[in-house]
Amino acid sequence: MTPSARSLGAGVLHPGTAATRFSLNRHRPPEDLAPFVDFCWVVRWDLRGEPAHEQAILPHPNVNLAFEPDGPAVYGIDRRVFTRKISGAGAVLGIRFRPGGFRPFYSAGKISALNDLVVPAGDIFGPAADQACAAVLAASSDEAMIAAGAGLLQGAGPRPDPVIDQVAAIVDRITADQGLRR
Repeated sequence: MTPSARSLGAGVLHPGTAATRFSLNRHRPPEDLAPFVDFCWVVRWDLRGEPAHEQAILPHPNVNLAFEPDGPAVYGIDRRVFTRKISGAGAVLGIRFRPGGFRPFYSAGKISALNDLVVPAGDIFGPAADQACAAVLAASSDEAMIAAGAGLLQGAGPRPDPVIDQVAAIVDRITADQGLRR
């Protein structure tokens, strides 16, 4: 496997092919969001004049906030492999929350209500989500994209929750120990 294919991560299926279709860069979140956010990710592609690409991705127990050309969306925890289709040229910023880390941003009920759903970010963050998305998509660098997306979360004023660290530690243990069955 090529180094660029390896850098896509374990969740990207068929990484050798994927590495020829798009790039994926992960970045640390701004320090004030680190208690809530696992990392920020930026996918870029240029498939102009080429066929569209469908990418299969293994789920991980994290909520993601994505800033995409179709608008910002919150992706609940998927319980099955999911696919995304890309065509033309573009870029997307995603913010992957730590297990339990989305709770301070979501007051509508249990996070499990979001499982297998994609919810317009405006339903959770209000009109500021669309404004942040426009700024993200207009940005010319990963850093500027992250700053614009982080601004939406920082504006929500999340409060630290010690349960996030407990939940994240449990999920880390489960994902690190292949021998765990129960």
